[in-house]
Amino acid sequence: TLEGTLEDWIKLQEKVIHLRKLNLELDFWLDRLEPVIWNLVATYRGEIDHDFWGRIVRIDRVFGSGGGTYITGWLMNFFPYNRVGSPLTTDHKISIKTIPDGIVGVPFLLDELKLIFMAGFIGESVVSPVIGWSIIDNPNDSKFYLF
Repeated sequence: TLEGTLEDWIKLQEKVIHLRKLNLELDFWLDRLEPVIWNLVATYRGEIDHDFWGRIVRIDRVFGSGGGTYITGWLMNFFPYNRVGSPLTTDHKISIKTIPDGIVGVPFLLDELKLIFMAGFIGESVVSPVIGWSIIDNPNDSKFYLF
């Protein structure tokens, strides 16, 4: 079951269209993301594409030279870049080692104190993400609290 309302999903479609109009050089990503969003809207309307839903994610293990674990499927279309900031290619395959962690840190100053605002996906609850944020003052300290 998709959460939200039909209006929420249509608004998401509109945001994708708006992103494209901004000419941010994101077409490499939007070309992959757009069909997924359109399929989600169709699903919400009751037009279920079983083939689409059967291709959410697949884990492939490659053995031998250059081997590793790779993830394919339309879920990867939500990621424009890998962990190091390189654009993902259109082959829809990403090494499990390079999947972005979903957390971003932004440095800022507060009364000359150097801090970092952290936010993003910090966990999961069955099939829903848990989103949180934190402010840390020592990026080398492994103990910080997420809210």
